[in-house]
Amino acid sequence: MIAGYSRDPLLRQSFFMMASGATFAGGGFIFWLAAARLAPSHQVGLAAGLASAVALLNFLTSFGLTYGVLRFFAATGDDSGPALNAALLLSAVTSAVGAAVFIAGAHVWSPDLDGLLEAWSNIAFFVAANVAVSVGLLLDAAFAAGRSAQWAFVRALAITVGRLAPLVVLGTRGATALFVAAFLAIIATSLVMVALLPRLVPLYSFRLRPMGTAGRDLIKFSIGTFPASLLAGAPAFLLPLVVLALLGPSSTAWFYVAWSFGLILQLLPSTISQVSLSEGVKEGAWQIAARARRLALAVLLPLVAVVILGASPILSLYGQEYAEHSTAALRWLTIGAIPWAIISINTSSLRVEGRSAAVVALSGAFAVLSISFAIAGEELFGLAGLAGGFAAGTALAAAASEVVRLRSAPSALHLRASA
Repeated sequence: MIAGYSRDPLLRQSFFMMASGATFAGGGFIFWLAAARLAPSHQVGLAAGLASAVALLNFLTSFGLTYGVLRFFAATGDDSGPALNAALLLSAVTSAVGAAVFIAGAHVWSPDLDGLLEAWSNIAFFVAANVAVSVGLLLDAAFAAGRSAQWAFVRALAITVGRLAPLVVLGTRGATALFVAAFLAIIATSLVMVALLPRLVPLYSFRLRPMGTAGRDLIKFSIGTFPASLLAGAPAFLLPLVVLALLGPSSTAWFYVAWSFGLILQLLPSTISQVSLSEGVKEGAWQIAARARRLALAVLLPLVAVVILGASPILSLYGQEYAEHSTAALRWLTIGAIPWAIISINTSSLRVEGRSAAVVALSGAFAVLSISFAIAGEELFGLAGLAGGFAAGTALAAAASEVVRLRSAPSALHLRASA
């Protein structure tokens, strides 16, 4: 049975990509926990602010290239090298430009960080960190599309281990040194894996050729799906700000802990949906979607049950006030991961078919419904109502995505029965 699972590309690639995400998330938790023990909270906060800026800039300058690589890399044959090179080059340029714009205006939108980005060495490292993060995500997408996702796991493991030595050396030397410790391993692994890419991915060969039709199709598809990526990611960035505006700093802290757990659970079906995007090109979008849905629910439902039952003890690790104020929110956000799994897998199938307008519409429905219902729920029931509203809005968006699926898949009713 285990051998059969290992031969199934969807299961094998999903396993390695989920392991990669879990390793990276767990390693980040350990890194910042250790940093908090080594440095004053003010310095840790500034370093975390720089790291958050990198995450936001990557989100804003990605242009959907990850989806383009997942969709086209495995299907381009001999043109896979030039197509991926075009994506890597464009990603490096846009992330560098985004970093430069952030630095130029840091005194306006992030005055606390402005003083950390004055020295040329700090500026160069901040730009390099942004480029390395964007390139690393494209490498992971190429690994998944090329059925070599084990290298994404290796990359995450190397980053997790590679952060520890710099942290020991630099952890007491201020916010900028902490930021260097956090991203030095990311830069190093991106450089090494780009150099080794022809050996790591069988489909790839480095050739200095024009990107050709395949590269143009990849970039066109990526830009077309980029608005949907922005809409789908909007709640992750906006909801903590909504809580801060409506309920204040203390409630924001209580919400953020619960929200972080919710995002980890959302990451699992998101990873499976990304693998289904690349595998759907080979085996058929909706056939893969049915299997991906079963896999996502098989992984997700036991975890949801554990978190719902253990919410209060889990949160008590952060302190009694978190267990008192965040438990209901955590349970609702955990439930919301189930409809999110349906949305992410269905939109991946639509991406395989090149239906960017439908993907944008569904992602917009998710963003609008989840945020508006969250605000309405807060008005009625406070923090728990906000989390419950988010789950309800996500469920409605999932229902809309199911309507689209039933109208789109040639054998949708059969797939529904088999799922």
